[in-house]
Amino acid sequence: MFLVSTLSKFQSFMKTEYNHKTRKKLDINDIFCIMVKRKEDCRMKKFLLYLAALCLMFSLEGCKWTSKLISKPETVPKISLTAFELTENIESPVLLHPGETFKMPGLLVSCCIENEKGIETMEVSYNIKGVRETDEDEQTQKIYEKTDRLKIITKSSDSAVITIDNDGTVTAVASGKAEILVEVYYGEGADFGQTAEFSVPNKSGAPCRAAFVVAVALQSVSAKESITLEVGKSANADALVFPENATDFEISYKSSDEAIVTVDGSGNIKGVSAGEATVTVTAINTVTKQTLTAQTKISVKKVSSSVSHSQTPSTGSKNTVSSKAENTLPGNASLKKGMTAAEYAQAYTMAEKVVKDCAKPGLGKVEQLKLVLTELGNIHATTEHAESGAHYADIYGFFVLRRSSCAASVRAVGICCTIMGIPYEHVNENKWEHQWARVNVDGEYWCCDADIGLACIEPGPYKHPWIG
Repeated sequence: MFLVSTLSKFQSFMKTEYNHKTRKKLDINDIFCIMVKRKEDCRMKKFLLYLAALCLMFSLEGCKWTSKLISKPETVPKISLTAFELTENIESPVLLHPGETFKMPGLLVSCCIENEKGIETMEVSYNIKGVRETDEDEQTQKIYEKTDRLKIITKSSDSAVITIDNDGTVTAVASGKAEILVEVYYGEGADFGQTAEFSVPNKSGAPCRAAFVVAVALQSVSAKESITLEVGKSANADALVFPENATDFEISYKSSDEAIVTVDGSGNIKGVSAGEATVTVTAINTVTKQTLTAQTKISVKKVSSSVSHSQTPSTGSKNTVSSKAENTLPGNASLKKGMTAAEYAQAYTMAEKVVKDCAKPGLGKVEQLKLVLTELGNIHATTEHAESGAHYADIYGFFVLRRSSCAASVRAVGICCTIMGIPYEHVNENKWEHQWARVNVDGEYWCCDADIGLACIEPGPYKHPWIG
């Protein structure tokens, strides 16, 4: 408006000069002469003021446009998330019991900031939900706008063992082993799913995992108080752990005098010479290293002279099938565990039939053992695999219910070996590892695995040919 007003007044002035003075069209020389000759004229003063204002106005407007043209745009820093790590070290494995919880620590995220000053680094703390836990000054808010777009994913490798919620609370569900995997992503845009997501590596270079073991604590171990047997005879310490579903423990046996009594890894005791000795049963929790012991006093007697050799069955004869005692059935505590007497008897009868059907005329122990394992492999192929529930780990489940685990398969081999009069060991018993039977046939050890119907000479002590 100021510009329009000024031009209008200038035009009016020029028109007046033209009408009253020169009576002709004015050129630039005429205007200059008027300005010089009539400096005292009031109208000329006004004209000069208008002209000065007009020049000032154009000068100011030009400065504004020049400033806009030469000013530098604001520099936006380039930010990337380079690595993350847990704010606290987790001593793996974390031992929990069913129902117990564990709170996962937060994360420390490393950021790389590239701006006009160069490259800078900073670290931002977040809880496991991805909420920032540190407050900084206003200069770092743009950094947070970038880092707050990160997404933290936590998941359990086996939700039947442990679970983790959105707050990062790990809950033990059932016995077993599992891991919590932590992954971090960030996006260039404001919303995930609409722009590309980038994985942020763990600082160590390996995937961020936290191992957990959910165990049923071992509380006690017991064994027979005393055993009396003759030289050359065998018995079992019948070690029992409490509770029966205790996990992550190992049992070992040791004789105080092997010149009198020997004992193998399954608690089978054999009298060597007359005398007294003690067998110590040791149960060790493999996680907490807690050690519990029980002892069995062994008294070994000389063979009674009233019993003739002809009355003693030969364990080395071919096609031998041990007969059931009138009121009791053979078998150690591991074989009988978890079953009633009636259930054990029913399973025993079915196992005895398998052994008898494989006792072909002219076969030795090795050939008979191979036939038994082939038949047990056929039975296992008809069973439903189970890792929990009633009878999932005993011979009643294997032979009668046709639902079993590898532990039940080993015990099926064990009851058949017991019936055949062949000693055996349960390899990896009560461990979360593959299990099989180590069978001693006349001093030669065989690997017997009913899961696959395998019976072969073991490649090394306690070695399975299919397991490294």
